[in-house]
Amino acid sequence: MLLALLLAGAFPTVVMVVIALALPHWSHRGLFFGVTVGAEFAPTSEGKAILRGYRGTVAGAGLLALAMAAGGALNLPWLSLAAPFVAVAGVLAGYLRAHHAALAHCITPVTVREASLQVRREGLPGGLFGQSLPFLILAAAIAYTALHWDELPARIPIHFDAQGAPNGWAEKGFFGAFAGAGLPALFCALMLLFSASLLRNSRPGTTGASGGTLRRVFLKGLLACEFLLALVGVCVTAMPFVASPRSRQGITLLVIVAAMACPLVLLSYLGIAASRAMGRGATADAGRPPSLSDGTPDSCWKKGMFYVNRDDPALWVEKRFGIGYTLNFGNRWSWVIMAILLALILMGLILPFLTS
Repeated sequence: MLLALLLAGAFPTVVMVVIALALPHWSHRGLFFGVTVGAEFAPTSEGKAILRGYRGTVAGAGLLALAMAAGGALNLPWLSLAAPFVAVAGVLAGYLRAHHAALAHCITPVTVREASLQVRREGLPGGLFGQSLPFLILAAAIAYTALHWDELPARIPIHFDAQGAPNGWAEKGFFGAFAGAGLPALFCALMLLFSASLLRNSRPGTTGASGGTLRRVFLKGLLACEFLLALVGVCVTAMPFVASPRSRQGITLLVIVAAMACPLVLLSYLGIAASRAMGRGATADAGRPPSLSDGTPDSCWKKGMFYVNRDDPALWVEKRFGIGYTLNFGNRWSWVIMAILLALILMGLILPFLTS
């Protein structure tokens, strides 16, 4: 129980702080905390001072959150569970402070975008086979469960502690038996739909020195997440069939390591590849100068985080701070997507009560 509390508080805090400290370096060269400032501003004394203030706020909040995470050892579990929220608040406060300071150095962005007249057909990474493989893996786990139905116990373990011992059960039935692979398959399907929507309703972006675009990098990251979900689904599905405590502990350890290490590796890849795709490190060999902005007007950005432009047909636009894409809230379909995400969050909160 103590180890679980420490992991629940300390691990997310450390990951969050490390990522937050790297985020300022994962933007277009001409953007600084969501503000168009020009490529030469960040190395100036003013830019360095703003960056130091942001880092100090994030690091201070992170240290406070880690101290709270240790509260689990003092029989104060609520302190440990609240630690990640304190880290989030610190990152948000540091960003807003830096964004406000950067506004004093804002310049008029170049909103002209280059476009090739050559028609290029871009598909999802991995093609049909690569995109289908996570679903095939989960389908195999579901088929195995169906073929070995008689081997399932009357009460199916659906949750395990760090030692692999079951501490949550569901009655033997359709949901209890197939949820372990079915739910990851559902989330994989949603991520595939998101990938297709991103491919269809966003701009390719500037080509960097690596020859790739931010959109391509992000789509590869989404596919990697699908494979991670498939791995977790297979492990959860296999647990009821495993009788040996040692084997269960090994599977649990695999899930924990995958859940911790894979996101860090994936984010490191996204950070490096996205920086190159957005112009950092671009050279003359890329065929064009480094990207100095994202081509969107500053007036359509709220605090550099929320994009609202009814005249922009794109549903997805590149984030100004961080990696990936955000919705254009001037597009009516963005609110449909937000409603779907809210429904998924509510489903995640309700499901534990339905399965216990």
